[in-house]
Amino acid sequence: MEKEFRAKLVQHLSCIGGDCVTSVTRRILKRLFSSQLAQNYNYSGARGKKSFQSLQLRSVLIAAVRKTFAATSEVEVDCIARKWFANARDLDGGRIRRAMSSSGIPPLMD
Repeated sequence: MEKEFRAKLVQHLSCIGGDCVTSVTRRILKRLFSSQLAQNYNYSGARGKKSFQSLQLRSVLIAAVRKTFAATSEVEVDCIARKWFANARDLDGGRIRRAMSSSGIPPLMD
């Protein structure tokens, strides 16, 4: 990734903000990945999915979070990202749709 572009991306993402490391990390991931795209990834690339850990975006995410919370460790951001990708299918009402379909209630029209 070009250094100038990376620096601008880190700066832009760091402006998303949040009141704690967890909320900042989740808000940035939500901006970077649509729910549909996020379902194709997991942190390590297990079970045939693509690996977030191997992407250059991982270091961008860590740098952006550290702009707001300087003392944040990579491990902390990685743990939050791992959980976020594990729950990606629940984004944008996925959990509600699954619950409704398993209970026999027809989905709402969008």
